[in-house]
Amino acid sequence: MEIPQRFTMTPSDVILNELGYEYLRLEEEGSEPEYTDITFKDLIPEFGKARGRAKELADKKLYKHQLETMKALEKGYNVILISGTGSGKTEAWSLYTLMRKLRALVIYPTLALSQDQIERLREYYNAVGCEHEVVELDRPTLNMLGGYEQVLKVLSRALLVITNPAFLMADLKRIAVGKRSLLLPFLRGLDVIVLDELDYYGSRRATLLLALIETLQKYVLTKSAQIVVLTATLGNPEEIAEYLSKINNRKTKIIRGKPFKIKNITYLILGKNVKKVWKMLVDRKEEIRKKVPELLGIIEDFELFKKNIFVIMELLREYGFHVPEMGVDIIEILTEYAIRDEDYVTVVFTPSIRSAEKLAKRLRLRLEERGFPREIVNEVIVTHHHLIEPNKRREIEEKAREGKIRIIFTVRTLLQGIDIGRIARIVHYGIPEDVREFKQREGRKGRRREMPFSETIIIPIRPWDKRIVELGEEGLREYISLPLENVYINPNNKYILLFKALFKVRRYMEDLTKGEVELLRRFRLIDEQKGLFGSIVMLSDAGREVWNKLNFYEYGPPYGVNKILITDEGKMTLGETISWRDLVEKYQPGCFDYSNDAIVVDVDRGRVFEEDIRRAINKEEFLREAYDHYYSIKLMWGEDADIVRDYASGKLTSIVQQYIKVPDNGFGLLIEIPEAVIWEVESRRPRLIRRDGEYRTIYSKRSIPIMANVSGKYVDFTYGYVYELDPEEDVEKIRIGMALLKLALRLSKYRISLREIDYLVEERPKKCIVIWENDCSGILETVNWDEIRSFVKRLKPSKICELLLWIIDEEVATKIIEMNIPWNSMKEYALRALDYIQGVIRLKLRGLGEIRVPKPSKERKILSLDITHIEVNSKGFYVVTCFDGDSYKHFIIPSTDIEIVPVRIKTSEVSDLIKFISDAVDSGFKILIYDNEKNIMGIGRMSKTFSIIIKKLKEDEFLIDVHDIVKRTFKLDIAPLEELEKYLGLRRKIDVSSLREAYHKFITERTKSNLMRLIGMLERYGRESTSNIYLIYLICKNIKKNGK
Repeated sequence: MEIPQRFTMTPSDVILNELGYEYLRLEEEGSEPEYTDITFKDLIPEFGKARGRAKELADKKLYKHQLETMKALEKGYNVILISGTGSGKTEAWSLYTLMRKLRALVIYPTLALSQDQIERLREYYNAVGCEHEVVELDRPTLNMLGGYEQVLKVLSRALLVITNPAFLMADLKRIAVGKRSLLLPFLRGLDVIVLDELDYYGSRRATLLLALIETLQKYVLTKSAQIVVLTATLGNPEEIAEYLSKINNRKTKIIRGKPFKIKNITYLILGKNVKKVWKMLVDRKEEIRKKVPELLGIIEDFELFKKNIFVIMELLREYGFHVPEMGVDIIEILTEYAIRDEDYVTVVFTPSIRSAEKLAKRLRLRLEERGFPREIVNEVIVTHHHLIEPNKRREIEEKAREGKIRIIFTVRTLLQGIDIGRIARIVHYGIPEDVREFKQREGRKGRRREMPFSETIIIPIRPWDKRIVELGEEGLREYISLPLENVYINPNNKYILLFKALFKVRRYMEDLTKGEVELLRRFRLIDEQKGLFGSIVMLSDAGREVWNKLNFYEYGPPYGVNKILITDEGKMTLGETISWRDLVEKYQPGCFDYSNDAIVVDVDRGRVFEEDIRRAINKEEFLREAYDHYYSIKLMWGEDADIVRDYASGKLTSIVQQYIKVPDNGFGLLIEIPEAVIWEVESRRPRLIRRDGEYRTIYSKRSIPIMANVSGKYVDFTYGYVYELDPEEDVEKIRIGMALLKLALRLSKYRISLREIDYLVEERPKKCIVIWENDCSGILETVNWDEIRSFVKRLKPSKICELLLWIIDEEVATKIIEMNIPWNSMKEYALRALDYIQGVIRLKLRGLGEIRVPKPSKERKILSLDITHIEVNSKGFYVVTCFDGDSYKHFIIPSTDIEIVPVRIKTSEVSDLIKFISDAVDSGFKILIYDNEKNIMGIGRMSKTFSIIIKKLKEDEFLIDVHDIVKRTFKLDIAPLEELEKYLGLRRKIDVSSLREAYHKFITERTKSNLMRLIGMLERYGRESTSNIYLIYLICKNIKKNGK
């Protein structure tokens, strides 16, 4: 297998047609940036005599945005350069620092994944005789440099120091507490700070990084350093420019660049011999009509058949039809790429390291079978991932640049900052749901002008991939052209203010602002003592804990959690490190690890133990029980029980169910506590549903509880809100509305990442919307909800809308298809959800004025009722609270015969409640409720007598729904009780958030003490509710009487 010397590339059309594959094909034209007449060697003559990439660059002309950047820096400006992958952002600033021999600090997300850019910089500096002036500095390189004193010696002559934000933050914290800093001597004389790939971090970390630079400038640097921000996308560049200018008192220029991009052809591979199989099925039309009549309309049209090919094949096989396999043999295709007369590299992105290694092994074996020597095959077919030593990875990258490698299998390590140059083809073995990752993958290829074209090969392997196939060419085009998510910087983000405040307490007390002190007091992070010259402020124990846990990538200990893989021989091998948050959210016993194709069998002392899936099921009793449940479900569906096949094809997934405590109204603590692990199994046999003239598929699903203990807790700070819903609200409609709102936030001008904001719509213990930021970015504080309301009204359905809804909430997407919910109805639900978020009650009750209300009294003959139903795994009870104007009465009525904890609690019978209400009515009392119809009916199903009495009370107008009166009196569409109380000035201490916390505490730990705490909380909530229902009724009567 000789490597050819000329540049040639075989179009995949030729290969796929020869092999008999059917595919969707999209062609994208290339783009040219604006060039200048200045070459790199015009500015740095040494490049013309250099070797390597400096020599390659010498005769090339500068892009317009590169020259603009350099000129802006020459004027002393800060620069924000917004330009896509492969647009020469590194060269834009390095020209300036090289020509003037300036001291620069460059911050990359991780040095390990930015080695290509670092090597380029080394070559540029070598070209001008500064080979020893480039220093990498992070935790792993400390020992390599020879210890602390040697590091200081190396840094003393450095012109360019390259580090990551985690190391910079740790060093700043050392400065704050008076410890010896490694970077301090270099930083004092700093000229330029470069923040590369700002969009990589997401909004919170990007904002924190700028706050670190602000802190550096204010407390460490001896002069005003210029700041260069490099990013592919940015949501609010003007505001960031203003922020940068405040940091260093320099003007900031925003420059936008257009990347070089060659023509690209995308192939979505559907299968083999598709037309031949289609013709065979057309010939069997009558047989299909009898067994699967819903398929006829699709089979008669070849284009429809292609779009629904995966579903049709699954359905026919499940109904007993023998149809040929049309699956994609990726090894067959890659073999052709490997043996063709090409001088370019193909990179294959896979879902896991194990799949990358397996595919590489299979391809090598296939090539050996074709007669190619093993030693050559092993040289040209390689894998590239974090388990391979960094030096070996660099060797692979260099060989790829030299044309000595044909195919590289990787997972994520080639995503960031690596310019191999010869990569012309990207193969996606499964499509990432995250558009940013898809774009990062794509950005690795097509970086050389001499390439005739580049290619994107998409091979669907999971249900998500097949959703894109369903949407056809239009859906594929919309997916690959979807703009990147924006990064938003909010300098007023309280998470950032918290770091600044804690930093000042440690060393710069006199700079603490009033707002910062109030923030620290709110979370009890400081102790204050009176001194001779005023108050002395010190960190409290809680403050020291927060200070220690405030790290760049995660709020928690600065070290992660080790994954340990138990091998076939019972040996333990150390795997990658995961975050503490991932431990809680993804790595509980019974969870599948998709990066290792393994399953978690235990979590102990901050370590996660994993084994091969089949072997673990045979060994672990809790997994055997889950497998038996899985087996019975597959039997019920009439399908083969192949757990590894279902896992590999995405039909079997694991989910950690959590209680998520968020702040009620703004900034506060986020707490995640795992409650249980479930497996979700999806049927192979689909159901076809016709919607808007097109076919869509849905599958049956079942949940399997994993009977293993979960553990851990993740704590962080974030922005969050809890909105109580109207008692008669349809939570399913609100759930659909919230999904559409999240979609609107992604597609509107905000372009907010789907990972940035999350929500829950809950029915118990009370109906509510819970919304929060996954990472504390402060975006919720800046969103203009009126703009989102207008955008929702204008939003039209599209393929990308449908695709993103599947990512946002699969249950919602399924319900929309199943129930054929019209687009306009979905928009109505979204606007309804916005009513709660925007506080429509507040707007309508504004200016109501003072209302005098008579004091409650038993003499008024009014009895108000509140009923809350608590249910856990179909077992539960009602808590009924009654208030007669003077005193309260509570009833705890079981709704099932089975107790939800193995202890006895004092309960009442329905007959006790009937007697109490009957006695009150006989004494002339009217009964008040606040839309408790559902719970009243629930008790009524337990007692026919109760049901009859309630019906009679309604007929005789002795049962009054205050909720209806409120809506009429104040002309409201929605009237959640707690929101109404706020704007009428009524008191409440126990709110929906307090109930959520007690409820989920009981679900997590079902002990008698937690149950009694929950019941006590419900009784206190009931007392406040009945009292306020009573007062609201009197308010409404008073308003009606006075004609307000």
